[in-house]
Amino acid sequence: MDYINANDFKVSCIGFGTHLIGGKFNPDYSDDEKYIKIIREAISLGVNHIDTSEVYGEGHCEEIIGKAISVLDRDNIFLASKVWSDNLSHDSLFKSLNSSLSRLGVDYIDLYYIHYPNPKIDLKDTMLALKEAKDLGLIKNIGVSNFSKELLIESNSYCKVSFVQNAFDISDKSCMELFNFCQDNEIIFVAFKPFGKGSFFKNNNEIINSISVRYNKTPAQVMLNWLIAHKNLITIPRVSSLEHLKENIGSCGWKLNKEDFDLISNSFLASK
Repeated sequence: MDYINANDFKVSCIGFGTHLIGGKFNPDYSDDEKYIKIIREAISLGVNHIDTSEVYGEGHCEEIIGKAISVLDRDNIFLASKVWSDNLSHDSLFKSLNSSLSRLGVDYIDLYYIHYPNPKIDLKDTMLALKEAKDLGLIKNIGVSNFSKELLIESNSYCKVSFVQNAFDISDKSCMELFNFCQDNEIIFVAFKPFGKGSFFKNNNEIINSISVRYNKTPAQVMLNWLIAHKNLITIPRVSSLEHLKENIGSCGWKLNKEDFDLISNSFLASK
């Protein structure tokens, strides 16, 4: 596994995305034991970054994670969760945070994001509430998700933002402006939906397949390796099975050569 240093904590470059685990908008208890096993296996294989949200399965996803890590060493796990956009006022944020802590069964969350911005709630008040939570030791790092560069700059003016979670697309100008700002300000970029909707594979199948054959890797492993080769970038692909987990992990421990890295980058640019 490859790691990145985040405020003196080595966070795995390949995280564990938990969207749809435990249900989408409502709790789903049917696969709890399956995902508890997969989460524990992921951690045993070096994936220490688990990403969730209070709205995944209406909180049930956090309950599953809490059960999975209850028998493990908490200090070696980097937990990230998010507060929903309706809950960004001071009191609502602390209510959400305390509920997440309870469901996860922990005393602190390593990284707490604003899940989506809400223009109806004063951003300064939200950021100061997050700073208060950090000062109290309830969270270790502050993050924002689905924010524009402009909103990130405003957020960062109120208190230090350490992580940004957004989709990553080298062919999207606004995305790259945001990413470059993160690079310049030592903010870690966390890429979700690393494969988009699969359109890149469809449009560039020949390129990705030829590279995957040369490295004896799957196309998904090639793309994840390309992603984490960027400075201060980690990714949180979804995991649906043990096989899927091991495929994700197989994207670490090796590097694309410069020619192949540039070939993929140029293919992204050409796809627009």
